[in-house]
Amino acid sequence: MKNNEHIAALLRNATGKILVISHISPDGDTLGSALALYWALIHLGKDAELYCQDAVPALYGFLPGAARVKNTGLADDYALAVAVDCASLDRLGDAGEAFQAAAANVCIDHHKSNPLFGQYNLVRTDTAAVAEVLTDFFIDEGFPITADMADCLYTGLLTDSGQFSFDSTSADTLRAGAQLLERGARLADINNRVFRTRSLGRTRLIGRGLGKLRMEAGGKIALILLTRQDMADCGADDGDSENLVNYALEIDGVDAGVLLREEADGTVKCSLRSSGAFDAAGIAVKFGGGGHAKAAGFTLDGPGNAAAETVLAALRGHWVVA
Repeated sequence: MKNNEHIAALLRNATGKILVISHISPDGDTLGSALALYWALIHLGKDAELYCQDAVPALYGFLPGAARVKNTGLADDYALAVAVDCASLDRLGDAGEAFQAAAANVCIDHHKSNPLFGQYNLVRTDTAAVAEVLTDFFIDEGFPITADMADCLYTGLLTDSGQFSFDSTSADTLRAGAQLLERGARLADINNRVFRTRSLGRTRLIGRGLGKLRMEAGGKIALILLTRQDMADCGADDGDSENLVNYALEIDGVDAGVLLREEADGTVKCSLRSSGAFDAAGIAVKFGGGGHAKAAGFTLDGPGNAAAETVLAALRGHWVVA
């Protein structure tokens, strides 16, 4: 039996509780893909639940089923656990133990840094998003894609491909998008909600972050550090900082965009973007994180200023500054 067929059989034949897990600091791809898988399981009559250690950002609250994502109350007797868009086991956060303890577990992902930590792995590194992986999987294995599932998958596809603009976007990615539109995905509504509407807190946070922009290495590195005070002053939540790092990378001449955000527990979340001059995932892995060649993330010990110096030291060694 082929790998995809085996995983499809696991989903169809599982009895007992099924856990679907999104990664910490959730984005559109992990949430949209996990929700689509959840609805597929519900339509099969399964006892499924959604879990993410961190709260769903308000930006993605419109996704069908978003209110069902739990961040407490994990059980210890899952028949099947599925990690969605998690490049490594630690990206599951406090759900990692439940994932490993389940009678069977599956990892569905698209990161090249993924070490294949599941008992069964559906990892396609040639795709722009896990939403693309799942769209193909559902169609190939005969799982119906409802309009709600199409909305969830299209959101994941759109966000992780940079609105179909990143290098990872292929003809197959566009075909997957077209198949989701044919199944009811609301293109205009999703684009408006995700890319053309933002909260006042996020708007203020963008201004605060750009006002604190730090240029290093002869203009090749652009770094933004957001403290807890910055977040509070702007009335922003953690989800409001998503993709703010792109403002740093988009500066002319910049090869590395860095966003550091202090967390309530004293750690610092780092989002790293590369123009292609270096492998962002290669750096992230050194700090226990992961991702893609041009987009990666990891967590460091605080405070923020010390974390910034650690990241800058790692980056400066990747090119000679004229």
